[in-house]
Amino acid sequence: MHGCLNDNKLETRHFLRNKPIWKTRKNVPCSGQNTMMPRSKIQLRIILPTIMLLATSAIFLYSAWHRFDVVQEHLIEDQIKHTYLSLGLLKQEIEYHSSQPEPIANAQRLLMSQNIDDGFKALAIINPSGQILANRFGNDIQEAINLPHFTHPHQPQPDGQNLSDIRVAADGQSIQAYISLRPESEQALLYASFDLSEAKATLWQQVRSDFYTIWLMTGLLFLAMAMMLERIVTRPLAKLVAFSQQITNDHFGQQNTGFYVGEIALLNQALNTMSSRISRTINELNTQQENLEVTLYSIGDAVITTDDTGLVTRMNPVAEQLTGWYAYEARGLPLKNIFSIIDASTREAIPNPVDKVLSTGKTVYLSNHTTLIAKNGSEYQIADSAAPIRDAEDRITGMVLVFNDVTEAYQLRQAARNIQQQIESLFNDMQSMAVILNCDGTVTFTNNTPLKFRGITADDVFGKKLWDCPWFDYSSDLQSSIQDSCAQAAAGKQTTIDIQISNAQGQIVWIEYNAHPVLNEEGQVVQILAEGHDISLRKKAEEELSTSLQHIKLYREQTPLATIEWNMDFQIENWNEAASKLFGYTLNEVKGRSANIIVPDSAKAEVNHVWNSAIQRSGGEININQNITKEGHLILCEWHNRSIVNQAGEVVGMASLVLDVTAVHKAKLALIKKEQEQREILNTLVEGIITVNDRGEVLSMNPAAAQIFGYTNEEINGQNLSLIIPNYDFDKVHQYIERTLTAATPDRLCARQEIVGLRKNKTTFPLQIAVAELPSAADGTRRFIGSCNDLTETKFQQEHLQRTQKMDALGKIVGGVAHDYNNMLSVILGYTDLMAIKYQDIEGLEKYIDNISQAGERGRDLTKRMLAFSRQENSQPEAIELHSLLAEQKELLSKSITALIKFEYKLCDSPWPLWLAPGELEDTLLNLAINAKYAMPNGGTLTLATQKRSLSFADARTLGLAEGDYMELNVSDDGSGISEEYQNKIFDPFFTTKGSEGTGLGLSQAYGFMDRCGGAIRVDSSPGVGTTFSLYFPRYEGAITHQAIQTEKPVLSSVNAEKILIVDDEPALRELTQEILNIAGYSVLSAGNASAALAILEKEAVDVMISDIIMPKMNGYDLAKIVSAKYPRTKIQLASGYSSEQAINEGQEQLHSNILRKPFRSSELLNTIAELLESKNNVH
Repeated sequence: MHGCLNDNKLETRHFLRNKPIWKTRKNVPCSGQNTMMPRSKIQLRIILPTIMLLATSAIFLYSAWHRFDVVQEHLIEDQIKHTYLSLGLLKQEIEYHSSQPEPIANAQRLLMSQNIDDGFKALAIINPSGQILANRFGNDIQEAINLPHFTHPHQPQPDGQNLSDIRVAADGQSIQAYISLRPESEQALLYASFDLSEAKATLWQQVRSDFYTIWLMTGLLFLAMAMMLERIVTRPLAKLVAFSQQITNDHFGQQNTGFYVGEIALLNQALNTMSSRISRTINELNTQQENLEVTLYSIGDAVITTDDTGLVTRMNPVAEQLTGWYAYEARGLPLKNIFSIIDASTREAIPNPVDKVLSTGKTVYLSNHTTLIAKNGSEYQIADSAAPIRDAEDRITGMVLVFNDVTEAYQLRQAARNIQQQIESLFNDMQSMAVILNCDGTVTFTNNTPLKFRGITADDVFGKKLWDCPWFDYSSDLQSSIQDSCAQAAAGKQTTIDIQISNAQGQIVWIEYNAHPVLNEEGQVVQILAEGHDISLRKKAEEELSTSLQHIKLYREQTPLATIEWNMDFQIENWNEAASKLFGYTLNEVKGRSANIIVPDSAKAEVNHVWNSAIQRSGGEININQNITKEGHLILCEWHNRSIVNQAGEVVGMASLVLDVTAVHKAKLALIKKEQEQREILNTLVEGIITVNDRGEVLSMNPAAAQIFGYTNEEINGQNLSLIIPNYDFDKVHQYIERTLTAATPDRLCARQEIVGLRKNKTTFPLQIAVAELPSAADGTRRFIGSCNDLTETKFQQEHLQRTQKMDALGKIVGGVAHDYNNMLSVILGYTDLMAIKYQDIEGLEKYIDNISQAGERGRDLTKRMLAFSRQENSQPEAIELHSLLAEQKELLSKSITALIKFEYKLCDSPWPLWLAPGELEDTLLNLAINAKYAMPNGGTLTLATQKRSLSFADARTLGLAEGDYMELNVSDDGSGISEEYQNKIFDPFFTTKGSEGTGLGLSQAYGFMDRCGGAIRVDSSPGVGTTFSLYFPRYEGAITHQAIQTEKPVLSSVNAEKILIVDDEPALRELTQEILNIAGYSVLSAGNASAALAILEKEAVDVMISDIIMPKMNGYDLAKIVSAKYPRTKIQLASGYSSEQAINEGQEQLHSNILRKPFRSSELLNTIAELLESKNNVH
């Protein structure tokens, strides 16, 4: 028995060593197989949406038809109601008109009325005899009336019974109705037929349009479904088929890591699990195989022995385990009771091998599908062999049964067969065409895809050479190509070609054909795998790409931009015609040459840097540099560079677009220069310029504006206008800008506006602005420019001008008043003189006359001052005595200050004479007194003091004077004083601390007066102590002519009765003068104006003419000119209360200098007349 067992074990070991249970392949990636297969023309993504679309279309069609029927019924019902209502109304009208004369004619007119609905195609009135009394819409009414259901509508009815009916015609295209009419003596019918065809046609058109719209939207929805099925079903299934094929090809243990959804994800998970289990099972089987080789001699198989009757004699533990019987239980029992076996496929009992072995004496082997049923009902798939046990005489003494449990192996084989079936099923649904060939090209297997593609079966190709199959039989050249491809694959070389084959419809389709050699473990070609993929879309894309490349080439050649292609060595590979025109070289001249041919030496470093950046893909896309043409001209070019990258992401070259920007660059430089000039202009403008945006933010300001507001550009830029405009004036400014910009054009400044400005130190000032709109910024923001003028000084000047004009007006008034006052004084003083002459003998009268005369003299002095104030009398420099002038001014100065201020003089002895204009000194003293009054609002002391000063060179230099003698006049007050800050500004024009009450001109005029007379003015002041103004007048070395003022009594001289003409528009003064001259013995004529004087002169000769200057129509100068010309022997004397040189004629300077000033005394008048008469050289 041992020998038998050993033989079996040796045979088993030999079998296991030479034939492994399963072949495994490792380290074969899933992507190593080209598993892509062509898609079937009829796919799930097309079939399913198509079926759904057809079904939905049928449903929509039925719904549309049903809707049409329902809506048609409602339409007919509504039209019946409308017809019945219309006929009812028409009936009432007909019955009403039947009682009128000519009822038939009235009914006919009524039926022909425009108010009848055009939908009626027949309308008539019929009498009981069937005669048509009136009708509308033609003469075919009788045919309509003779319809079957209206055969006798005109039959008379019993009295009191109405006959009416309304229904749809048999053809369904009209409504027919009749209603009985009741004229006075007979019964008639109103018949009508209403057309429904047009309404039905409109309804059907609407229903059909709705159906088409819904069907189109549904079709688009199903198209989207088809695309979605393609993405989430068809493509994932193709990948799973490829993965299952890999499992079938012994690539165990691989995992498909693609992303899937739904049931496909579950299928992928199942395949991954199956692959892992198969791999794990095969590994375990291999391990068991190795273990069996080691444990074969340790009787790892189940062993049962029997006697010659088939009773069990012994069994090993493995047999105990498999049969479920212990050895002691089984011993002595028939083997068939212990060893119960059936066929695993049919589940039928298998004859026990013990009988055959014992009867034949031969070794018996059971089938591969033997199942052992254990005692406990467990089933084991076993592999067994039974051999006779012979004794020494070769007699059969028993049997040995060796078997082992192969349940797991059996299950694995069964699982492998199931997997193979599943893989074949999936393989058949692949879209790739796959055919397996013998090395001679004979077809042994094919999936369903190529069969369906050609419309053939497997019997049409199995056993044939591949090139003889129906796919290629249409072309002998194609057959030759396939045969060559198979021969190369049989030789171990893989081939790939693009070919065209015919499909089931006889169409030629492009496919990619691959022939792969299949090798065994020894590397020998055992089979050929032929694959095909539909590449029609790729071929179409390639054709489109070729067309696109042709277009690109055409565009490159025709573009006005220079296009250059470079290789990795920075050499020119290609360029277009525009590049040739730009640089002057042809393509043949530059191809393969370095970029240095068009780059000057000065730009090479920059260009090389740009090239390196572009190749490294770190920049260099756009740059501007100088280039050189073939003629040697330097040009400026703008380069747009882009690196050329292959499919692997490697840079293989560079492409450039080149634009000549030489002219543009020059224009930019000119623009920059112009902008610089404009900035310089803005910076030098004395007028402030500010730019703002539409949000009121300051964009910029020039230096003048910065000086006005006190801000720098860095401080103000980006800030709101409210920073330089007070809140109370901001709304006003906003309204002004809105209003003026609405009316203004963008290139014109708006009307100027005065507002209040706000400086950085928070002080306000008057500001004048004008605004205009600038072109919008690049981001569309509106921008505005405004000019700003600080009106502070202008306002001061305006106020000064207003005061000057006011003073001028006041001076004119004062001058006019003084003129009239002089006339009155002339009368007073003249009659005083007459009284002194005529009534000199009256006792006591002389005293009164002297008082009147003195009062008149003071009045004359007052008018003199008034005329000096009004500048009607110009103050000319003259030698004066300072103390005398101060004495004359004391009364005026005391009246210019308040009674609270004490006025004192402190004068030195024997003052030096001075040379100056008395009037200007009077004005200076008056201004200083007024300033002192404001400094002492609560009272104080004003002191005028004089002293004689001899200044040394050093002292004089500190005052800005020459060395010499000076009279010093000090005007002092004990008021509030002047701060040191203001002491340097008080002599500036328009500077004032009095606000609106001051002009800022008083001290500046005093300063100017002192400078004109060669002196100086200085101030010494301390706040709270007082102020002293020191005036230094240079000493005058000449003599002073004293004119004593005497009150003379008039003395009448002897005359020769000369004739004198008096011309004056003032009657009182004219009479006074005439009387004085008459008393003096002159013959006197008088005239009230120039015209009257000329009339007198024409009649009488006159020795002397005394004329006033200011007269209406013709003044004294004009009169004197006429008289001098016509009457040269007449002496002329002008008299005036004030003088004005605006009316002086040429040659009348002597007359002007000898004017007799009003008011004049009688003695002055008589002395002047006497001098004229005595003069022999009087110039007329």
